[in-house]
Amino acid sequence: MNQKNTLSQAQRVIAKFGSASAVGRAIGRTPSAVCRWCYSPDDGGTDGIIPGPALRAVLKAAKELGIEITQDDLYPTRASAAAK
Repeated sequence: MNQKNTLSQAQRVIAKFGSASAVGRAIGRTPSAVCRWCYSPDDGGTDGIIPGPALRAVLKAAKELGIEITQDDLYPTRASAAAK
């Protein structure tokens, strides 16, 4: 398995933007709020999943900034299975 598929959805998207700060600036959230997506629920996070409203904002910002977010970035298992 390659490293890309071992990262969470949030980690892959943050990497595409370059940093949590860059994501935060693009969607009007603080870097700590963005980083929280990577935390476990026990630590107040979303376990690597970007919440729906934030994901819509991220996708809109990525499009405006010319950052390509693919299905594989969002759902690597589904995209890999569909390619087979």
